[in-house]
Amino acid sequence: MASYFKFGIPGLDDVVASLPKNSSILIIGDPGVGKTFFASQTLAYALRAGGKALWALTDMAPSDLKDHMERLGCDLSSFEDEGRFNFIDCYSYRAEGLLPKVKFFVDDPTALFSISVAIDQAVSEMSGVDLLVFDSLSGLIFEAEPQSVLRFVRNEVTRCRAKGVFS
Repeated sequence: MASYFKFGIPGLDDVVASLPKNSSILIIGDPGVGKTFFASQTLAYALRAGGKALWALTDMAPSDLKDHMERLGCDLSSFEDEGRFNFIDCYSYRAEGLLPKVKFFVDDPTALFSISVAIDQAVSEMSGVDLLVFDSLSGLIFEAEPQSVLRFVRNEVTRCRAKGVFS
């Protein structure tokens, strides 16, 4: 029997009820339409349902996502303490002299291999990751060659599928 991913969003789960857990989706839209909000709701639901999740950040600091999630009623710190949530910080390198306060840190997002290694390390260490959110690809496209980013995405989707991670 196949296992399907749930977003925890009424109506949407009925429409996409046949998305296997190792699927990947790409959410595209103009700035401000709610892509991060959608991913945040999905993350909160997955964690509250007992899942494990990773969030790779290229457009905001981990503290900003924590604040955002707290406004949605989801305390990421408690899930971090339980070992069910982690950040992959591809953003904080911009703030010179600021040491990252997360376990998985990428100091050069143009080196896409470094991001891939960080994702692999996090998935391996957390064992049984259900969800990987990558926010956002546009942040990478500004840093690296678009064709390289597309290859990176294709490779990561393949790796996530093989490990049963919804991304």
